[in-house]
Amino acid sequence: MATAGRAQVEKALRWIEENWVGQKECAICGNSGWFMGEVVGEMRQMSSRPKWLPNTGQSYPMIVLSCENCGYTLLFNAIVLGVMEG
Repeated sequence: MATAGRAQVEKALRWIEENWVGQKECAICGNSGWFMGEVVGEMRQMSSRPKWLPNTGQSYPMIVLSCENCGYTLLFNAIVLGVMEG
């Protein structure tokens, strides 16, 4: 996982604020507080290879936004948010 710089985090937060239409309450607990770490995670393409072999499939860089109360998590594509280049 890569660490996002402060400028990248702020860019992602701005994108989310500008594009998140409607209520911002957590779907699980109703809390409206969210946090985003400074790590860009990844979601890997599933592989038909045995689990003990390394997965060499394509990965998607993700920004993780989590509820401050219950931890419910939303994933955003870091390329779409402009945090990373595709």
